[in-house]
Amino acid sequence: MFEDNGIDHVYTVVDNASSNGLIEHTGQTLVNRIRCRLNENESKIAWSTIARRCVSEYSNTIHSSTGF
Repeated sequence: MFEDNGIDHVYTVVDNASSNGLIEHTGQTLVNRIRCRLNENESKIAWSTIARRCVSEYSNTIHSSTGF
């Protein structure tokens, strides 16, 4: 099916995020959001709480590439 549509199927290693550009980009985006939130908050909030909020925000954001 992939060959019929001119799609190259590339396998990546599951335990190496650097072999998957999409995962790398998502991880970098989340790290940047967490870093910004840690720097802007004067109150003491656990980084795990901030990380959870950032992931939730990211998941609920409409992405330009998919429209979802």
